[in-house]
Amino acid sequence: LRPSGPSTPDGNVGAADAVVLCPDQLDDFLSSPEASGATAPRVLVAGDDGTLRDGRALGGRPLGACVDVSEPSGQDAALSLVGSTDWILASFGTDGGGAGTDGGVPWTMIPAENLIGACSGTSTSVAASVERAEDVPGLAHALQLGVAALCLRSPSGSTWDAAVSARDERSSAPGAHPPSERRAGIVSGSCARTRTTVVADRVCLDFVRTLSSSEGVFVGSSAKVLVLVLSEAASGSGYVPSRPFRVNAGPVHSYVLMGDGETARYLAEIVPGDEIYVYDSGTGQGRVVAVGRAKVEPRPCCMVHLESPTEDRETGGKVGAEGQVFLQLAETVRIGRVGGEGCRVTDMEVLQDDKMTGTVLDVILRISGLGTHV
Repeated sequence: LRPSGPSTPDGNVGAADAVVLCPDQLDDFLSSPEASGATAPRVLVAGDDGTLRDGRALGGRPLGACVDVSEPSGQDAALSLVGSTDWILASFGTDGGGAGTDGGVPWTMIPAENLIGACSGTSTSVAASVERAEDVPGLAHALQLGVAALCLRSPSGSTWDAAVSARDERSSAPGAHPPSERRAGIVSGSCARTRTTVVADRVCLDFVRTLSSSEGVFVGSSAKVLVLVLSEAASGSGYVPSRPFRVNAGPVHSYVLMGDGETARYLAEIVPGDEIYVYDSGTGQGRVVAVGRAKVEPRPCCMVHLESPTEDRETGGKVGAEGQVFLQLAETVRIGRVGGEGCRVTDMEVLQDDKMTGTVLDVILRISGLGTHV
């Protein structure tokens, strides 16, 4: 919907940014008064081959793809298109059947959130085909972002009214800001060890390449706040041999930043061959390295509180955030600091009375405005 579009269109599509038509509807629409003039919407055609094309220039390249995500296989197909097409128009099924349903009601929110999360930071935008008014608020605000567009069956009725309301709410929300301000940034922050200690299923990531003592991976309990955990290349104690290919990354529930520099996945899901983003705290450069083995063992882990500054020192943007990470209590586990240094988890003082006493400064954090939900 256009921001200036009327709230009660009375069947007029003039308030819509675009109309999506079947091929056999194109000629009739282009010859109608609604298809001309300064307020005429963009015309898109959903082809029988699943492509989404410009209705006024059908010979051009596809603008996107139409994908039925009412089944998990459809979701997989849509995810495979992320980054290679401008738009994914997702439909969620209407018959209440299939593996992607619960009690006869098609799954809508989880597939939509999966697509929104995967497309964040890429050139691909998500549009959702909507048939029920009650689905509109969730789709418009999913993951605090919402889909980029809603495709409505009719430019009138309760679904249209719900879409107009959602548009107005999103544009006037106090925290509303453009996607460029939600991009992740690597900043210096602080951390402190808390009193919480648990036995957890800890994951060691063994890479197929050697890492330097200043290189590591970003992990955390939330994808919004990740901390750089360094490799075991700097052991040199005489008690254990150096393991320059290994990062002791924490428990299975933690997220780790993948090789694309955008996606975060559970450590429990990492398998040999997965590519992880490796960051050098000394040079500020990153590279992609494949995992050769993920080793899971029960180990005592402590919780470390993470806190970022309220302002990015480079851009001046507001990026303040707090989070936490669980890490094994072992001298070989180090958190990366600015300049290539590291701080052992076992050397950190325990947080006293919720005061940041004994805080370690200048640790390297990755802050994002987006979380992960599944």
